[in-house]
Amino acid sequence: MKNSIIILSIVFAGLMQHSTAQVRVFPVFNSTGTGRSVNLLASAQVKNRHEFGGGLRININKYAHNDDQLNLYFKRMFATKPLHYFGVEGFYHVHLLQKLQHIDFFAFYDIQVAYSTTGNRDYRHDSDPLTGECELSNPFIHFGPFTWIEQNIGIGFTVDIWKNFFLTQRLGGGAHFILGYDKPFSDTKNDYIIKDPFTWEFGYVLSVGIGYRFEPKK
Repeated sequence: MKNSIIILSIVFAGLMQHSTAQVRVFPVFNSTGTGRSVNLLASAQVKNRHEFGGGLRININKYAHNDDQLNLYFKRMFATKPLHYFGVEGFYHVHLLQKLQHIDFFAFYDIQVAYSTTGNRDYRHDSDPLTGECELSNPFIHFGPFTWIEQNIGIGFTVDIWKNFFLTQRLGGGAHFILGYDKPFSDTKNDYIIKDPFTWEFGYVLSVGIGYRFEPKK
């Protein structure tokens, strides 16, 4: 993960020095099938139609669950170590309807990668051995860590709001892949809670943010 961040930093430094590309920087609030994050992104738009970019993903933990389906992975990414808070994103935009002024539509492909544990609520019935009374407990437990790979396609737009500042929004769907084993129950190496090293689920991406456009050098 550290190597990926270093490589992205070098790429973005190169983008800023590009003499013919329109460079954009934009933080976005990002909601996907695995969880929520703030993504710090940069991109270069070349030949007016094609835009390539990426950046750093900062995961946001959430104790509350929006659903009551006891999902294992969907919306369950939850960082328990500093490394788990960070991921990376890469994307490609192809711009459409370029004759419009002040609004720009595009289709996109997006990939996001993170390494993190899950945060799950586990409903249990605990009985008192002396009284025999039962109580329902709701402990917060973690599985993993896993490698999460999210890929989505969709549509989006940018709208000029003031000088070189713009509003951007994207909406798309796809799938996320979860790779890795859970930690063992005990000292037995083969006694895993989650034994399948690969699983996947349908997902989505919704992001919105405000950015700044650097005009290309003449």
